[in-house]
Parts: sequence; C-alpha cells; structure tokens
Amino acid sequence: LFLGGWQVAGNFSWRSGEPINIALGPDWNADGVGGDRPDQTGDLNYLKEPNAAGQMVWFDRTSISPIAPPSADNPYIFGNMKRNAAWGPSAWNLDASLMKTFRIREGVRLQIRADAVNVLNHATWANPQTNLSNTNFGLILTKSHVPRTIQLGAKLLF
Repeated sequence: LFLGGWQVAGNFSWRSGEPINIALGPDWNADGVGGDRPDQTGDLNYLKEPNAAGQMVWFDRTSISPIAPPSADNPYIFGNMKRNAAWGPSAWNLDASLMKTFRIREGVRLQIRADAVNVLNHATWANPQTNLSNTNFGLILTKSHVPRTIQLGAKLLF
C-alpha cells in the first residue's frame, strides 16, 4: 500500500550568462554621455577563481585599459571595446516533487506531496563589477541565493 504508486517530478533549468557592458565610469570623453567604453588590448581572459578575500575574480583586467584623456586635437575619444563584450556567470537550478494518492474508501482519496525548490541549495554568482574606475572591477562580490525550500502538503479528494 505504501511502497508503490509514487509520482516523481523534477525541473532542471540552466541559463547562460548575461552579456555585460564594461564601462570607464564617469563621462570620460566629456561628450555629456556616460558609459564610455575602454580600449581592449587583447582577449578577455575569464579567470573564474576566488581571491584571498573569498570574492570571485571573474575576468582579468590586464586586457582592458582606459582610453587617452580628451585633448584639444581630439576632444571626443572613444574606446574600441564593443558593447556587451563580456559575459556574466551562468546559472542553474533543480526543483523536485514527490506525490502519492491513497484510497481511503469509495470516492475518497488522500493525496500527500512534498515539493522542493532549489533541492541542492545551490547559490548563483551575481554579475561582476564592470566599472573600470571601481577598485572591485572584474570581481563578483555577491551571490543571488534562493534557499532550499521544502513544502509538505496533504489534500483530501472526495
């Protein structure tokens, strides 16, 4: 009676990282529009390793450099890094359900179930700091975390 007839369901989701834009910070070239892009001097190297402070070093900043400041000869300097040149971390999640319906008597059933969100209690890294003028540039400082949640339920069907 208790061993057979269980129903199991699951949901696994995965998404690639979001494209992210690397910017110099303030209005670098004094054209009245912020979000100026830096120069990219080589391939963007994704390190994906923790530093001594426990923060995730997402990419190496050595291939990214500020642009030259504006001058009288060239008042509107623009960096060569393309828009959304970097990618943030990917994310995945696993949810599961377990359910069984018991027959109590003719026309009456009892359904019990357990639903779990984020079964493995997996945290997801947030996007890295993309402002080149920030000392935390290239670091991921936080995780977005939906904690494991388990819900138990019973339903009487008649």
